[in-house]
Amino acid sequence: MLRDIFDAAANESVESEALAGLLCFSAIPLGSMCALRWGELSWGTDRLDCTVTLGRGRAGRQYLVTGPAAGALIRLYVGVRGDDSSFVFLGRVIRTSLTTRAARDRMSGWARTAGHGNVTRHGLVSALAESLRAAGLDDPSTQLVLGRRQTRSVDRMLAPHRRLENQRRVQASLGAILARPAGQDNDLKVQIVQTE
Repeated sequence: MLRDIFDAAANESVESEALAGLLCFSAIPLGSMCALRWGELSWGTDRLDCTVTLGRGRAGRQYLVTGPAAGALIRLYVGVRGDDSSFVFLGRVIRTSLTTRAARDRMSGWARTAGHGNVTRHGLVSALAESLRAAGLDDPSTQLVLGRRQTRSVDRMLAPHRRLENQRRVQASLGAILARPAGQDNDLKVQIVQTE
């Protein structure tokens, strides 16, 4: 799902690609993402990894930007050459940032284009957490990417994605029941119990 949405945005513009990259491959809160400034990004030595630092001191949080989002941000930076105090994502009015409403609308449009219907920011972060776990990332590393201080909060974040996956399995099983002749219902009931 994440890659589908990212690819749909990449077909529009470099700025769309960078925004979708952060939406799909980081856990930065939407409001902070829209108001992000170039000075809040720091790059690794090979420029393939990016960290976003929001706030200072104990209240500060760091988020790792994963997947193709770092490359998309570099392409956007090369195109705009903004200074540290300028916004990464510009609004319609000069010297303003993109609004959260505009970001949500764009995210919804890309999700529909990619065939995923209505997608929320929370759903994208949950899908990111699940993809990190599926890739074999351990809990502390997943926490680091998601900017979380406790593993428990990562488990809570994964819960909606797991419920959605379970619902899809049940719907597929019910579809199989409806497609079968009446005499084969017992075999399919056993399959539903096993998948749940």
